[in-house]
Amino acid sequence: MKYLLLCLPIALLSACKYIPTASVDSVKIAKLTTSYVTLRTNIKVNNPLPAPIPLPNYSHRFESGSRELYSIESSNLNLTVPAEGNIIFPTDVKFNFNHLLDTILTNYSQGSEIPYYTNFQLSWTTPEGTTIPFPTLETEGDFPIPRLPEVSLRGLPDIDFDPGSPDTLLTDYRPASLEFDLFLSVKNPNEFPVRLRKFEVALEAVKPFTSNTWIELGEIKTTANRRFSVGQTRDVDLNFSGSPPSLPDSLLLIIQLFTDISKFRIDGSLDLEIRDHSVSFSFPN
Repeated sequence: MKYLLLCLPIALLSACKYIPTASVDSVKIAKLTTSYVTLRTNIKVNNPLPAPIPLPNYSHRFESGSRELYSIESSNLNLTVPAEGNIIFPTDVKFNFNHLLDTILTNYSQGSEIPYYTNFQLSWTTPEGTTIPFPTLETEGDFPIPRLPEVSLRGLPDIDFDPGSPDTLLTDYRPASLEFDLFLSVKNPNEFPVRLRKFEVALEAVKPFTSNTWIELGEIKTTANRRFSVGQTRDVDLNFSGSPPSLPDSLLLIIQLFTDISKFRIDGSLDLEIRDHSVSFSFPN
């Protein structure tokens, strides 16, 4: 009878094709942000026996080079694999980037890809109550530490004021509308490709005759689909409407427009797609 193995000594069980097996189903990024990454290891256990088997304990370890990133031993797994069935169970490990870069991976920086090696040790309990370890499960890979792209004005904005009708101009004491073209340069400083998905930008200008009073000219929210390879710089041009400042400031801004790019600045946010995950940045940081 094929299930005679349940009556055999444990020493003979390893030679039988009905011994349970374990494997690493996958190691994936479950969550990626600017400050941390969560790696999810999915472990698959097959049980060909006609009785359920408990999984009482495990240990899990991550290393990069010779440096330990994470280690845990648990005796409270409390999982059971059904008879003639299988289960896949996840274990999540969260890595804080500041901690890694400040204390462990001091030779890396933001924008790096971190290589890792991981091993997983798991045991199972036979129907007779004996605990047997599975062979050590090993795998390797890497995870990214995202860095903010470099976003800058590559030229003076092209601003167009619509004064509107004389009556409106005299009543509101400001132009009717403002449109401008914004010429940006975006560079990917990461050691891995990224894809730009969303962009939100506000343009500000120094109020004439001041040094640190800024006027917001307008902002735009737009979607994008632009891939940036490692180190690539691409131009991003935006056109949008804003709310004009008062008439004197508007006229002086036009004069200022042709003189000094340092009189303008941008801030905003962008969303990057990295390893199928959306990561949001604000700039300047």
